[in-house]
Amino acid sequence: MTTTHSCRCFIAGNLLFISLLVSFSAIFSCRAQTLKVITYAYPDIDRANAVSPIAMWLEKKHAAVVEIDVLKTLDDLRLRISQGDYSVALPNLTGYLLVISETQTVPILVPNQHPTASGYSSSIIGLHVPALDEWSQQGSLKAYAVWPNSASGGLIGRSWLKQNITKHYARIDFTFVGSHAKVAEHVSQDEGAIGILASQEFLKHTPPLKELWRSPQIPFGPLLCNPEQLDCATLTEDILKDKDGMRLILKGLQTGWSEFSESTELVSPVISTYQSLAEVISSP
Repeated sequence: MTTTHSCRCFIAGNLLFISLLVSFSAIFSCRAQTLKVITYAYPDIDRANAVSPIAMWLEKKHAAVVEIDVLKTLDDLRLRISQGDYSVALPNLTGYLLVISETQTVPILVPNQHPTASGYSSSIIGLHVPALDEWSQQGSLKAYAVWPNSASGGLIGRSWLKQNITKHYARIDFTFVGSHAKVAEHVSQDEGAIGILASQEFLKHTPPLKELWRSPQIPFGPLLCNPEQLDCATLTEDILKDKDGMRLILKGLQTGWSEFSESTELVSPVISTYQSLAEVISSP
């Protein structure tokens, strides 16, 4: 009897041990799931803090570890998206237009826009530069811009200049200074130059800076989802249903992207609004 009892205890103990191993294995498997939220750095802005709310929302919703990666440049971000090494990505408009034709990434949400005087657009500015229709033939024109791949601080204005100013100047010499505020600073110290920057930034500096041209409203770049890691349609639906969570996500994004300052909610992007910009982005 004693032997039988001991054998039964041994078997029961082993079964309990195996059951615990299976349970711990399942728990470890859940904890080992890792999602990645990626974006790119911008001078004097804490982008990690800006995307923390969406990372925390994903962590809670999916019971997963969520990593935040702030990459050095938009090109680095584009490479990571093309490699599929992300769960949710937050590029700018240019980044979205560049990767959408190269990858299976899914645009899910974008801050809404209002047609206001301070809306998201690109301005060409000068200090004591004559109106554009008064420009006369000269050898070259000095121009400051943010980055080659900045929509409001580069590409949109450069495209307009290419189409309208070549009859006045043999060439335009661009200097990229890294931020919209620095464009305004350089132009204010260089009477013969022009600058391309976001209209919101220009409005902070008038006068003496003068606006020579302003683009129509530019659509915001959407948040991107990796369909290999997440059910993108469900993710979109879940965020839209969670009004409190959505507000926190948007509030975070507004600290990282000044153009979102007047947005009040996240909405599904209208893809057709981006089609006319594809040629501008691909032909700077």
